[in-house]
Amino acid sequence: MDVAIAVSKKCCFLCWSLHQKLNGKGDLKFSLPGTHNSIYAWIPPLEVPEDVLIELRNNLIAIAGNVVDSHSRQSSGASEDVEGFQPSEPELEQAMAQYFTTKK
Repeated sequence: MDVAIAVSKKCCFLCWSLHQKLNGKGDLKFSLPGTHNSIYAWIPPLEVPEDVLIELRNNLIAIAGNVVDSHSRQSSGASEDVEGFQPSEPELEQAMAQYFTTKK
């Protein structure tokens, strides 16, 4: 069952990521207009399953690591912009594996 969520603007990166994760679970599918990929301070809605929150956290860890690595390779002091960055599945898997092996 598709559920349209009435919003007038595109979603931030975390809301869009949450929508993607939740669409992979259960029978409901949420339809949103898209994302502008900006990352803001964010508090997830109540009742979001813990496994979904862990996946969102891991995505952010992967993005942060990629931005830091990319920035350190630049010769200028310009800040790195994360807008439009979408990590690939192998990057996410690698970041998750690294995170969980260092937590032990």
